[in-house]
Amino acid sequence: MLTLLLAYLLSHPPVIALAVTPLVCRAPCDVRITVTVEPHSANRWFILQLDGTMFQGTMKQLDGDHSPKTQPAIWFKDLPAGEYEIIAVVYRNVGRAEAGRVSATVIVQ
Repeated sequence: MLTLLLAYLLSHPPVIALAVTPLVCRAPCDVRITVTVEPHSANRWFILQLDGTMFQGTMKQLDGDHSPKTQPAIWFKDLPAGEYEIIAVVYRNVGRAEAGRVSATVIVQ
């Protein structure tokens, strides 16, 4: 059973993933986010939101399966103390269907 699950996970990578550094820091803090989007012909947009003491967001257009897998790093600068949720969502061209969602938490002390 575990072998089948592992085989499935390896053959079906996640649609979207985040790499966030640092996850804990002292205020004011700069946070670097790298978004990885698995190429797919229907991918059209990804939206990245930082929600907490302050709210920021960015949206990037994707060119389907021609888009690079790893997107350029996105920086949120000088974050004040607080707890922030970072949410990334991929949208496809099929009626704005959500293809994948992922989140991470950053704590600024």
